[in-house]
Amino acid sequence: MIRVLTVAISAVLLSAVVIAHPHVDVKQQVAVEIHEDAVMVRLVIQPSKASSSDLIDLVDLNKDDQMSDSELNKFAQTVLSEVSLISSGVRLKLDNIKVSSVLPQWFAEGYGQVDINAQASVVVKKSLSNNVTFEINYSDLSHIWQIQPYLAKALISDDRIVQIQRHKAGFSIKF
Repeated sequence: MIRVLTVAISAVLLSAVVIAHPHVDVKQQVAVEIHEDAVMVRLVIQPSKASSSDLIDLVDLNKDDQMSDSELNKFAQTVLSEVSLISSGVRLKLDNIKVSSVLPQWFAEGYGQVDINAQASVVVKKSLSNNVTFEINYSDLSHIWQIQPYLAKALISDDRIVQIQRHKAGFSIKF
C-alpha cells in the first residue's frame, strides 16, 4: 500500500513538473559573429514534433494554419525585442532582419524550424580593447538557448587574449 501511494505521489509530482515546463523539447540556438564592421546574429528555433503546435500558435496570428511572411516577421520582431547587444558600452540596433521557415505541415512531422537573421553595424578596431555583450531573454517556447560567439579572424592577434564570460542568458567577450 505504501509503495502504491509513493508511486502515485511521484507520478503526480512528475506530471506537475511536465505541466510547469511544457516546452522542454524545443531547441533554440544562437550564433553571434563579430566582425570589424558588423555583428551578425542567427537564431534557429526547432521544436520537436510534440511542441510544433506551440510554435505555430505563436506565429499563426490569424489562425489560418499558415505562417505568412508578415506573421513570421512579427514573430521575429517579438523574439529580437528580447535581445540585448552592446559593443563597448553602446547598445546596438539589430536590423536587416530576415526570417524564414518551412511549411507548417513540416512542423507536424517534426522537421520544422524558424531561422531569424539580423545584423548590427559597428566599428570594431583590432588596435583597441573591445567588449561585446549579447543577451537573449525570449522564453515563450523555452528558457534554454545554446549561444555561441564567433570572433572574425581579422580581429584576433597573437598578442591579444580573448576572454569569453558566459552567463545564464548570453555572454560577454573581451578582446
